Amino acid sequence: MVDLDMINRTALIVNNMIYILFFTILSAQPTYEFEIIAIPEMDTPIRMNDDGSKIVGTNYSGQALLWTDSAGVQILGEGELWGISEDDRIFGEMLNANGYGEAALIENGEISFLGNVEGGNSCDAFYSSGLGISTDGSTGVGMGWISCGTEAFYWTDEDGIVGLGQYEGQSTKAQAVSGDGQLIGGWAQTSNRATCLWDRDGNITLLGSLQAGNDYGEVQAINNDGTQVVGYCAGNAGNNTEGFVWTEEGGMFGLGVPPNSAATNRSLAMDISENNVVIGQYLNETPVFYKACIYTEETGEFVNLRDYLLNLGMEEIQGWDLQRAFCISDDGNVFAGYGKDPANNWTGWRIRIIVGEAPGEMLLVPSEYATIQDAIDASENRDTILVAPGNYPENINFNGKNIVVGSYYLSFGVDYFIEQTVIDGNNSGSVVTFENGEDSSAVLIGFRITSSFANSPLKCIDSSPTLSHLSVRNNMFYSGSEAGIHLFNSNSKLDNLYIADNVKNSTGYGGAGIWVENSSISISNSLIVNNSTEHMGYPTGAGGIEVTNSHLFFDGNTMYNNYGGAILFKDGAIGTVINSIFWENDITLMEYGSMELSTLNVSFSDIQDGWDGEGNIDADPLFCLSDSTDFTLAENSPCVSTGENGADMGAFNIGCDAMLSTNNNVLPFHHNLYQNYPNPFNPFTTIGYDLPKNAFVNIIIYDMMGRQVATLISDQQSAGHKSVQWNATHHKGEPVSAGIYLYMIQVGDFRQVKK
Repeated sequence: MVDLDMINRTALIVNNMIYILFFTILSAQPTYEFEIIAIPEMDTPIRMNDDGSKIVGTNYSGQALLWTDSAGVQILGEGELWGISEDDRIFGEMLNANGYGEAALIENGEISFLGNVEGGNSCDAFYSSGLGISTDGSTGVGMGWISCGTEAFYWTDEDGIVGLGQYEGQSTKAQAVSGDGQLIGGWAQTSNRATCLWDRDGNITLLGSLQAGNDYGEVQAINNDGTQVVGYCAGNAGNNTEGFVWTEEGGMFGLGVPPNSAATNRSLAMDISENNVVIGQYLNETPVFYKACIYTEETGEFVNLRDYLLNLGMEEIQGWDLQRAFCISDDGNVFAGYGKDPANNWTGWRIRIIVGEAPGEMLLVPSEYATIQDAIDASENRDTILVAPGNYPENINFNGKNIVVGSYYLSFGVDYFIEQTVIDGNNSGSVVTFENGEDSSAVLIGFRITSSFANSPLKCIDSSPTLSHLSVRNNMFYSGSEAGIHLFNSNSKLDNLYIADNVKNSTGYGGAGIWVENSSISISNSLIVNNSTEHMGYPTGAGGIEVTNSHLFFDGNTMYNNYGGAILFKDGAIGTVINSIFWENDITLMEYGSMELSTLNVSFSDIQDGWDGEGNIDADPLFCLSDSTDFTLAENSPCVSTGENGADMGAFNIGCDAMLSTNNNVLPFHHNLYQNYPNPFNPFTTIGYDLPKNAFVNIIIYDMMGRQVATLISDQQSAGHKSVQWNATHHKGEPVSAGIYLYMIQVGDFRQVKK
């Protein structure tokens, strides 16, 4: 049993040290969603267009393949496709009429064969190869065959194939090109196969390698403006082959090789995005078992791609074996390769990372801004306003801003801060207003909303914010059509609400608790109790909720002791009620239609006096202490695990040991001491206990040193289900120190202790 005075004092200090640090880190981190698509028909996805929506490649059957996110895989003929531009020009090597592989351009499904370099001829089944195309579609690159040697070339509509020459009589190959077609990359045969670049005039630049005296390597890709070149070469010490990034200013930068069990260290950089993300592969096991890898400015070196995605939170990648990665989109969020799916099938794959907006700034009330409204006025979309415990006598309006306004509940996740952070409208208008198109990213969380006599304390008009962990109670409405929460033309989601003790003493429309009008709303995990409408007869309002010409999805809620009806559905309203408890309400569910009949579907719920529907029951829910607002369930409650798919019915789960129904005259069979509620507490907590027969009862509070602090009961009592409150004072009536306390019940020989 914990006194929350200690938590409250500590929170003010800890919040500045920890929560601000937490939000500083959080504000720099975007949110992520992920998608992985298997492309089993495409064994080798070679290149993609700028946004990753189209991929070209081949398979082991020698088919030239195009994949699009709208149409899937299309077979364009026999051959291999090596590049696709932003205007859908495809460059590759296709089988010509003679059965030879020849460089080809494909547009609108039509194949145009491009010939060979000057003086070229066939070698075995090869004539020429198209191996890449610029992003703008102006320039293709490849190689032609001459006497079983090769010569690099580029191609344009105007000039056709233009040879770039061999290197000192040895073979050359062009397989990379900048976005505008002005810079071309590949390799030239020196003593090794060496990395090189060409301009359009055929001037060649050898880039060297990371290893002195060994110029082995290949250029694999060039970014759009030609400033960054990637490929692989002889590596730094200990690396047989290593992926690299080359720039004119900085030269060659090695990307390293991730840890592996292969006999030699080998990594290959295959493509680069416009924001410097490099995709590739590394040898993981001898002889030829590769794993896909990735480099970002944050990683600083190649790391295993699957591990990288798991660290980002991509659970969808579990079970996949990403063996090779070949291509990446301009924004670095889409990449493709091949490997094995969770069923161990070989397949091509495409992964897409959907990057959400990072949270904005955090504004503190009252340390930085005196009022909540001051902070709202200074905020921008995506900002978070953190409000310290206290009473805030003001009326706030989100003014169309999609921001988060929250109490310390955001930081600690403790319900205590909800009741300790109060927005008090001081009886003048609505306390919180959304009326300018706010969407679900506008969030109000962790407050008590109170003190409104004329208007709905919380009003959402033409807006759809998220309302979470709120207490709306002790409000009275004497005129007009109002409610604790009024939603009009809204698609809001409401969860973990405490709507209690609201009174509507007028003949206007609206429920005392919540009024849903011309909207589609979901309410979940909420407690709606002790609300009332004082007028009876003509059903123009309900004690709990009125739903007018709207759709209400009501899942996992508890409605107790509402007067004037728990929920009223009217004027064509549609209600879906599931996993909920309706108990001790004067009327449970009402349907009324002044224009058209309402539709109500109720299932897997505990409805007092019964209701037709799948899984519905009519049984005492066995709340732990409903008279003290503890609506958790006894472990033997008929609502435990009897909801849809084994869920519990109601807003809360198990909170106490087994107990008997309080709605009959059967006395408890055993002595029992229940866990106090609330716990932690401030300033009161309630202790429940069972007496199977009349007896003399002692209930005593002790500190952790075993010293007696207070005696709550020392008296003869009758049998039954009992409870007593402790106000955190000792036997002299003064407040006790913050800390942990024990409480003990003694009845004859029976003793039980809890803390």
